[in-house]
Amino acid sequence: MAAQTKLGDPKAAAAALLKVVDAEQPPLRVLSGVAPTHMVKNLYAERLQTWADWEQVSRRRRRRLTPPGADGEQIAVAADGDLLPPGLRS
Repeated sequence: MAAQTKLGDPKAAAAALLKVVDAEQPPLRVLSGVAPTHMVKNLYAERLQTWADWEQVSRRRRRRLTPPGADGEQIAVAADGDLLPPGLRS
C-alpha cells in the first residue's frame, strides 16, 4: 500500500520546498496545495478576461514621447494625438 500524504504534512511540505530550492531555475512564486492552485487559476482567468474586455480602452490611451526639443524636454502624447496633461506625463 502506497503512503498517503496527509493534509498539512510537514514532511511532504519540506520535500516539495526542497525540490523548488534545488531546481535549476526555481520559480519566483510557488503555490502549495490543491485549493490555492485552483483558486489562483480562477482568479487569473477572471483578470485575463477583464483585461481583454478593456484592451481597446487601454490601447487608446497608450503614450509615446516626442523627440526631445532644443531644451531636451520630451512631451507625452496619447496614441490619439492628444497632448497629455503634465500630471500624466512620465
